[in-house]
Amino acid sequence: SANESGFGYKPAFDAYQAGLEIDPDNAVILFRRAWNYHLINERQLAVRDAERAVQLAPDKAHYHDLLTLILLGSGDPDVIARAKDHAEAAVRLKPNDALSHIRLATTLKKTGDLESAMEQIQVAIRLDPSEPNTHVHLARILRETNRCEEALTAIEKAVEMGPYDGFAFLERGMIHQANGELDPAAKDLTRAIELAPGNSVCLKRRAEVYAKLGET
Repeated sequence: SANESGFGYKPAFDAYQAGLEIDPDNAVILFRRAWNYHLINERQLAVRDAERAVQLAPDKAHYHDLLTLILLGSGDPDVIARAKDHAEAAVRLKPNDALSHIRLATTLKKTGDLESAMEQIQVAIRLDPSEPNTHVHLARILRETNRCEEALTAIEKAVEMGPYDGFAFLERGMIHQANGELDPAAKDLTRAIELAPGNSVCLKRRAEVYAKLGET
């Protein structure tokens, strides 16, 4: 696309529009335009195009996966239920794709089904054990189910595999915080901020830890 070639969003959307005027049912163009709308936070337009792409080509796992990703930006339970349907479709169509299992795990987590979410993460790890982000997801779910010792084991793998991954350090800092280990929590959260400057969760969590350290 024009955007992928580095010419900016407007030429990209102009190119997509021109293509759709010639072939209004071109699922590939709709999929690409949906992705670009998603990148600029035009969620309704992104959903519109992604849904149409899925209608035209329901056998494309990555179309369902993109629609899942876009719908997950909503806090509406009905929308999350739709996201889950598309995440399940992506897994059915491409069962050996680790990312699809991660996306399904994310939707299950949002519905409160943490055990099923963890099962999907375990499948993703078996499919792609070298991906740090998958271990971060596992550690997060373990922490949220108060299994902090197991969470720490999982996050250590993520940090080892992704030493420049700010989210891995954020999660390890949050696990230390949950365990009341304030000094290592502060250290990890500071490193997370260095790797992901401006991340509001990192800043908030470190402020909480510093406040607790000030009380001791």
